[in-house]
Order: sequence, then C-alpha cells, then structure tokens
Amino acid sequence: MSIVSVTPHCPESTNSCKSDTCYNGGICHEGWNRVICDCSNTEYAGATCMKESSMYSFNGTQYVQAIMPEKMTTQVEDMYFRFKTNRPLAVLMKTFDSSWDRLEIALIVGKIRLALKIGDKEKVVLCGSHLDDNNWHSVHYIRRAHEIRLKVDNVTVKNDSDMEDKITLRWQGLLVGGTPPKDPDGLANLPSFIGSIQQFILNKINYFDLAKISTKGFSEDLPKVHMTSKYQKQEKPPSLVHTVTFLSKNTFIGLPPLKAYSRMEVYYRFKTKHTSGLFFYNGGKHNDFALAELINGHILINIRSGTHVIRLRTLREQLQCN
Repeated sequence: MSIVSVTPHCPESTNSCKSDTCYNGGICHEGWNRVICDCSNTEYAGATCMKESSMYSFNGTQYVQAIMPEKMTTQVEDMYFRFKTNRPLAVLMKTFDSSWDRLEIALIVGKIRLALKIGDKEKVVLCGSHLDDNNWHSVHYIRRAHEIRLKVDNVTVKNDSDMEDKITLRWQGLLVGGTPPKDPDGLANLPSFIGSIQQFILNKINYFDLAKISTKGFSEDLPKVHMTSKYQKQEKPPSLVHTVTFLSKNTFIGLPPLKAYSRMEVYYRFKTKHTSGLFFYNGGKHNDFALAELINGHILINIRSGTHVIRLRTLREQLQCN
C-alpha cells in the first residue's frame, strides 16, 4: 500500500517556563508537554510550590516510625528531606529489619554520612560541611543498584563501586529522627536528632503527610506511621501572588472549568469586611458543581458529583475582619 499515515516530524523546542510559573523560590523545569516545579529547596510543595509543607520538630527523644505492610526488597531508592539543627552529631534516619541490611543517614561532625549495608557489603558516602549552622539544608539520596548519588544542598557526591551481587536492600520499616526508648537496636554511639525536619519523602511516599492519615486509622496497604515529634507551623506566611481587588459585588473573573476527575485542590487567601459573597463556582457535566462562598462570616463548601453531595461549613469565629 502506498498510503502513509505516519510522517517524520521534529517538534519545535518551546520554553513554557515563565517567571510566575513556580512560586516561593521553586525552580521551573520543562517536562513532557508540561512544566515541572522543583520545590526541593523551599518550604513549600505542590504543583507550583504554593502548598505549605509539613514541618516537625524533634527534641532528642521524639521520632517517626513507619512499619511497612510487608517486607520491602528494593534495588532503587529515591529519598529527599530538609533539616536544620545546631547539633553536629545525630541520627537523621535509618531502616530496620531482622536481617543485617540497613540504610542510615546521620550527621557526623557537621557532615552528612550515608551508610548502605547489604549482606557483608557496605558503602559509606560523606557529603557537605558545616551543616550544624541552624539553617535549612536539603538532602537528596538516589540509588540505582550499585550507583549511589548523594546531594546535599548544591554539592553532589557519587559512588559507583561494585557491590557484586549485593544490590537488594531488605527492610521492614524506617525511623526518622531517633529510635523508640526501648529499641534494642538503637545506636548508642550517636544521639537522636534535635532540630526540625521537613518533607521526608522516600520512593514518592511522603511519610509526614501519611502520619496525618494514620491518626484516622490505618489502611492495610499503607505503612503504619507512629509519630511522637511535634508539628511546627511555618515561620512565614505564603507569598501573596496575583492579588485581585473586587470593587463591587458585580465584578468577577471568568476562568476555564477545572477538570478534576478524582482530586481537586484549591488554595486561596482573602480578606473582606462583608459577611457574604461567592469565592468561586465551578460547573461540571450535567448537575455536577463545586462552590465556595462566605455566608454570614463563615465559609461554606458545596460539592455535587452525580448523586453525591458534600457540604462543609467552618465553625470558628466569623471571618469578615478584613
């Protein structure tokens, strides 16, 4: 047949990153038909670095413990977290298991020390310096079988030495910030962490966010997270961006509909002296809709999806305090 339905084509390179694509210090990167905001060096998360990240303080006796639903065997790990402390020695995290395998990240004389032990093979990587200056520092650890990359702030150290056939790490759970008081395997030569930790993510699971869900009951297919550390509020409010003033009740902004098939996340800040008014309305197919409004000084949320209706209302004091 002489009909050709596929023709060669080289798409033109486009730069979709703009100055206002990512907020609060996030860095914009080009993705596949989309932009990606790197929020790793900020105190925020989310698609555009607008969501406040969970931050927890540790006093030397507090910890976060996660027990996996089944024993993990991994040849690939991708871990990220931020911390600040004025102590030069501390355990930041470690895995635990009935075997001798372990992954441990600690602060040793102001440097990050990563130790990976699988069977009788062990790798140790050091990175960074003067990390006990009570400023925020980011740690990013990536492993692909034998290859390890440890990045602390803007410094990266690689270790590609061969571990023969020892590439599968076995672990049942992990500890962040320290160990339980009765833990027989607790490290006697290193103190527990004193300071703050934020955004602890391992293989795309945010364990601090998961701890909030765990307080409402455990799911069988999720890690069981027990946390004794204390939630710490942001040190500064989120930045105000694209501020709009509505001068009358007849003014509005028209935007394309939100296409939320399973999840929708809306963030906004407001101030007003009026007791009632519409924040936003989003119409969907048929009779589906989502709206948020101020009624007599209280926020009212209404969501209709098919035959299901969700209605939420704030119970705190009235909000028309400007």
